[in-house]
Amino acid sequence: MASIQLEKKIAKLKAFAYQETPKARSCSEVIYAAIQDDIGQIDAAVLELKKCCGANWSLITALQFMSGRRGEFSALAAPSDEIERLMVAHLVAKEVCSNAGLGAVDAVGVSDIEKLRACIRASYSAKVGR
Repeated sequence: MASIQLEKKIAKLKAFAYQETPKARSCSEVIYAAIQDDIGQIDAAVLELKKCCGANWSLITALQFMSGRRGEFSALAAPSDEIERLMVAHLVAKEVCSNAGLGAVDAVGVSDIEKLRACIRASYSAKVGR
């Protein structure tokens, strides 16, 4: 069980996650460009990321942001039509960072996949009007 301080910190992150959705969007675009393995797309996405977040941002910082709680909570706070894409970017970043030692994150697990499935179900239900 998490300490009371940690629970308060997590609650605060969740409460303000919507403010970081633009950052999550920019980070996810960098991640998707990297998946495409197109240097031109990566450079363009990183340039947009730097415009959004500052000159020190890069593919690595995008992966690190999206791999953690802030990336996850920002993805979940996004408009419903963006959540799936941002959550996939979160899971890709989490797996990459775990494997490459880029942060203190665990590899993608069953609970992560279940969160993604829940997002997909919710999105589908919203689209078909259920």
